[in-house]
Amino acid sequence: MRFIADENIPSSLVEAVRRKGYSIEDVKEEGLIGAKDTLVMEISKKEKRIIITFDKDFATYPREKHSGVILLRYKNKNSHNATEKFCYLLDSPIKEKFENALCEVFDDRVIIHTE
Repeated sequence: MRFIADENIPSSLVEAVRRKGYSIEDVKEEGLIGAKDTLVMEISKKEKRIIITFDKDFATYPREKHSGVILLRYKNKNSHNATEKFCYLLDSPIKEKFENALCEVFDDRVIIHTE
């Protein structure tokens, strides 16, 4: 499973995902701060990477435009909380449903949209 972190995702989350052994590109590290969502989606599709973001706009795009979106909807978006909760998610079986889906991740539940 491969990811791309939108510019609003904390670096601590990116590093934690790497420590878990996953491939993740960071929009900030790639010099793409301010890039249009469409460019991030093109990278997602081309490189088969699931987008991790806090940006609700990604939920409005058709799934054929990307390889999956994980929309983090945590109430507390600070880096420590987001990193801890996302890592917990990566340790759960639900991660197998991330590809080619829109996954809305709340504090107490995950909603997976596949159609």
